[in-house]
Amino acid sequence: MPRITLKSIANNEEPETVTLVDRPERNNRITRVCGPFTVKVLDERSNELMAVQEPAS
Repeated sequence: MPRITLKSIANNEEPETVTLVDRPERNNRITRVCGPFTVKVLDERSNELMAVQEPAS
């Protein structure tokens, strides 16, 4: 399958050919993780916001 890049277009070069595979080679030293991820961060500003939102006793 031809791989067309901005560089090949700008330099008027032929696109390189890339072979796509259905199954990657097995490598037991590498752990692959996939799926939806959620990243939550608590920093100083979020703590200040929580303090402001708490009702005074």
